[in-house]
Amino acid sequence: MHDEQISDSAPQESATSKLFGPPPAGALAFSGTAPAIAFAVPVVVSALLAGLVVVVLGGRGALAIVNGSFSQVDPGPTWLAVVVTAGALLVLGNAFGITAATIAMVGAVGSARAASSARGAWHAAARRAPGVLLAFLVTALVLLIAVAATVATAVSPWLALAITLLVFVALVVAAPLLMAWPQIAVGGTTWRTAFANAWRTRDVQQSPDVEVFRSPRRALVTTGLVLGVVHVGLAALVGVQSPSVVTAVLSAAISFLVPGATVLLLVAIAVRGAAVRSTSVWWTAPAAAPVPVPAAAAGSAEGSPGRLRGGAFVGLATLLVPAIVLVPTVLANPFGFTSYSAAQTPQIWRGAAVTEVGADTVALSGLGGEGAQVDRCSGATCDPSLEPASILGTAIAGLPDGAMITAQWRPVEGSGSGSDRFELDVVHSTPAQLHRWATGPATHGFSTPNGTRTTVAGFDVAFRSGESVFARSNATLTAAAVTTTGEHPVVAGIVRGVSGARAQLSITFCDDDLCSTSITKRVPLDWVPTLSASGTLGITVTKSGTAVISLVDSGRDLELPKLRIVSTTVAGEPRVETPDITTGKADSSTFDMTDGAQIGLGTRDRPIVLYRPAGSTTQQLISCDDAACGASTVVDLDLPGADQQPPAVVVDDTGRPLIAVRNTDRQSIDLVSCLDRTCSTTRTSTIARYVPDERSEDGGGFAMGLTADQAPVLAVGDRRVDAGSAHPTWDGSVISCTERRCGVG
Repeated sequence: MHDEQISDSAPQESATSKLFGPPPAGALAFSGTAPAIAFAVPVVVSALLAGLVVVVLGGRGALAIVNGSFSQVDPGPTWLAVVVTAGALLVLGNAFGITAATIAMVGAVGSARAASSARGAWHAAARRAPGVLLAFLVTALVLLIAVAATVATAVSPWLALAITLLVFVALVVAAPLLMAWPQIAVGGTTWRTAFANAWRTRDVQQSPDVEVFRSPRRALVTTGLVLGVVHVGLAALVGVQSPSVVTAVLSAAISFLVPGATVLLLVAIAVRGAAVRSTSVWWTAPAAAPVPVPAAAAGSAEGSPGRLRGGAFVGLATLLVPAIVLVPTVLANPFGFTSYSAAQTPQIWRGAAVTEVGADTVALSGLGGEGAQVDRCSGATCDPSLEPASILGTAIAGLPDGAMITAQWRPVEGSGSGSDRFELDVVHSTPAQLHRWATGPATHGFSTPNGTRTTVAGFDVAFRSGESVFARSNATLTAAAVTTTGEHPVVAGIVRGVSGARAQLSITFCDDDLCSTSITKRVPLDWVPTLSASGTLGITVTKSGTAVISLVDSGRDLELPKLRIVSTTVAGEPRVETPDITTGKADSSTFDMTDGAQIGLGTRDRPIVLYRPAGSTTQQLISCDDAACGASTVVDLDLPGADQQPPAVVVDDTGRPLIAVRNTDRQSIDLVSCLDRTCSTTRTSTIARYVPDERSEDGGGFAMGLTADQAPVLAVGDRRVDAGSAHPTWDGSVISCTERRCGVG
């Protein structure tokens, strides 16, 4: 055996120690409490401090709580400095913990130079600045390699594989150098001498009775590889689960527990390998000023680290503290982060609506056309998409008892000499009926929503020879809207014939939630539909029972107003008003299919309308002075990055509008919070980032609704950043905020 060169006066190991060696690496790392505690406490303290730095210095806008875990959304100019500071704290805590754990293990196998208690190891580590520095540099290098591998994976899996193989080969070659670490940690020799001694012993073999893997290189590589695979496997197992607070806590626990156990085992292998192969002076205390070791905790040459009750469970349990702290941080959200759940759907197509139905969020992708589908989401998961039976105008709304109202135009072929018709149906679906619809045999095809169906309006149409009431081109001839904010549902529908501009607007006041009986008001008017059903028709009901409807015209006919407000009560006559807005003629070359309006109820029981004319990037907020909107205040809103997108606005019980923006300049989903009723001053906050997709550049779906608890819900036709690897081709996102105004104020 190539032992180190020492003087003749250096003490020699006992024959028993030479024959059997120190305790096995597993027992050395986990039988005693001291090494695990010595490592875990500094790591946990540094992790909590690093988290506090990110939370306090990073700012509320930098992070959001998404599906129970933190996600980066809008890093500021100081974000890099914050991350570096937090990373340095975390690395320093790990370096100090590794040094202290090493000293505790060296003391446990009988060196008089080290302490075998956690407190003694911390005192000794505080005096070993060179050892802590080396551990800091190595830990920082490992962290940088991990970051580089993560970035490389996003760029190219092959690049990540190449980096992994290169690092693995380097570790296999340099593994014996780890035996220099115990010598440096206890301060018994210089770095150069320690590394030279470790490299010379790389080929020293031991009996399998003394060392299972015979060689430290084999032991280190095998242990690191096995535990690395375990870590990746556990992380992947958690990753395939639906994101939630539970999975976030499990991920945090795995991120601390498995690497912590790996570090303790690798250090134990290095300490044992160095102790078995060494009789040098680094293993014994210097003649003067030995490190003080408490008598009750001092180790002996043949002592067992398992003499302390509880083993390493206390230390390993300490590593779970950051995961435990994550629970109240996420659930109570004391720092006021934006918090929401997010689910992926196959698509959110042009013209969308989103509403709360019971405890779920339901998104309607496409208010008409063949791409229409219904997605019912809870938390981070959605049921299989459902396709409504009709491609004509459709709208949805939830009821307080968890039922859903669907307003839907459908084509009816005339029999004999009878005329073809478009009929407006109202379908009331209970939670049980919605469940049967989602799990029925027609789940993946066109299916009629289960529930009580009532026809509330109709319109006779005449087609030329060769045309049909079932033609796809009829999808733009109708639009529907429904609201359940009043005592019972109120439904609006507009329909026109194949030729000419004459149309009929119907407003139906249901007498009960099933709409089994109702009163319908009909308003004949001229109307040229937009290219899609996006934002064509909107409805709200005032507290006094007045139904207020926003109706958008395509603008291709200069004689027709582009925006009209229609209001009526059950007993009154309909009233049509035209807000004083300035718009130009629509440019047909823009193919703008996401223009339109969305209506809500503001303060003092007065409607507000957010409107964007075709071909314009400026959205206008119209604040009505009365329920009929006979007079109004119009404010032009310059929303950065909001090019051609559907208007999306809600008004909660504060009376202040909240506007959602798909910012194409920053690829972000922003919320613009109005600080007053007319939105003269605003505050913008980013809540999510999305992945740019050419398919959504012509105007993907975008809609916002409000839950009974006044929390916003959004349907977005883009894939979120950090959406995960599940369903990589799904482009739709459903976002359900957990608090009012999504925490943006």
